[in-house]
Amino acid sequence: MFKKIFSLAILLSAIIFSTAAAAPNYRAPCPTYLDAEKNYILFADLKIHGAGLYVDRKSVKVIQEDEGGCLISIDEVQVPDANLGKTEITNRFNHIYSYVYDKNLVMRFIAEEDKWVRVNPDITNPEDDHFTYDARIAEMAYYLAYGKKFYGTFDEDFYNILK
Repeated sequence: MFKKIFSLAILLSAIIFSTAAAAPNYRAPCPTYLDAEKNYILFADLKIHGAGLYVDRKSVKVIQEDEGGCLISIDEVQVPDANLGKTEITNRFNHIYSYVYDKNLVMRFIAEEDKWVRVNPDITNPEDDHFTYDARIAEMAYYLAYGKKFYGTFDEDFYNILK
């Protein structure tokens, strides 16, 4: 009987210690929405850091529009430890995008450099040196402003969270 109890104790200890050792490697995903009103929508879950990057639905503004295109402004916010349920916004950045309809082209204004740069919707790998989240943010801004797709290259789940 003593052997069975001792064996059971060792087995339970091994399970507990292996679970405790694996726990720091697991990170819960960041929530899709930061608030109950769905004003802050996740566009990037920085898993290893536990931070979430969100766009602010209420910040979307069509600055200018004509038959050739439009300018849209949108804010991005950063939330450390969003995966742990934290909701404190630590940084807010404003992005301005120019959409050219006949060329299916989006440009982003870089205020620090006082210049426009082309957004490339084909660079989707974060390991690529040219990767940015601009295509994702620009598509979200357009969809939130007009209720329709600009690039249309994202999966339907992407657009469903914007509704």
